[in-house]
Amino acid sequence: MRSRDWAPWLVALGAGVAVGWWWGRRSDSDAALDGDLDDGWVERWGDRVDTAVEMAGEGLRLMDRRLRGASLLSDRSLADALSGVEGAETLRAHALGPGVIDLTGEADDPVAQAARAALEALPGVEVVLNRIWTPSSADPGLN
Repeated sequence: MRSRDWAPWLVALGAGVAVGWWWGRRSDSDAALDGDLDDGWVERWGDRVDTAVEMAGEGLRLMDRRLRGASLLSDRSLADALSGVEGAETLRAHALGPGVIDLTGEADDPVAQAARAALEALPGVEVVLNRIWTPSSADPGLN
């Protein structure tokens, strides 16, 4: 989810809160006669407001998880993933976009496969663009 995608959610949430506040300020005839607007409002709308707040909270938590998932693909986290692969010192990984990783460098076939597998295992990774030069790269028929 891109940053511009969550702006409408925040606008809708704000509009919902404003409408809920306005609707809650309305009084029914019984509460107006008793002079006790707050208790009437709580009896009528308290559970609904609680439910709306819980639902909004769940939506915000989901959005937060999506945004954090996308932010996990920093160059530092990619370098950390590659550092766990023996022999991958000559490889570099860069995030090209949400979930897309560019893997470049020169390594042997097993190291290249292990590096690609390590990056694919990261949360939020959808595609690893493999541009590693291996000994078998000179003759594509060997793979």
